[in-house]
Amino acid sequence: MNAHAVLSTAEAKLLRAKRAYARKLLGLLADHLRRLHPQAVRLTVYADQRTGEYFIGELLNAHGETVAFDPGGVVVPRAEPEGPFGEPITVGPHTVAGLLQRALAAHEGPLSKLLRTEQHAGEQYLDLTQGR
Repeated sequence: MNAHAVLSTAEAKLLRAKRAYARKLLGLLADHLRRLHPQAVRLTVYADQRTGEYFIGELLNAHGETVAFDPGGVVVPRAEPEGPFGEPITVGPHTVAGLLQRALAAHEGPLSKLLRTEQHAGEQYLDLTQGR
């Protein structure tokens, strides 16, 4: 195998790993939102094409009504295994907004592979009905 082939293979594996990581993060996020808001069916996501940033929109129920939620709420506390007295220490919690941003940034591909698109409005959303 020449250097070009080795590099191409490594880059392809890295891209697949990033996309798998993004799907896992979105799965954690969807599980969290389903647990806290069982009536919710979708989380709208907005993208700024110029900056590449992503923003959380509304959490909606099956009737299209907004469900109140906290985008800054902790989904997964990141903890060190042991503090000085053997207790777990939360060093940096992952929030709803943070996990969404991290997943979409890591994906490095078309969002249509991760999110669904509302045909009429063109909005993208995380489908919370999957996995129920």
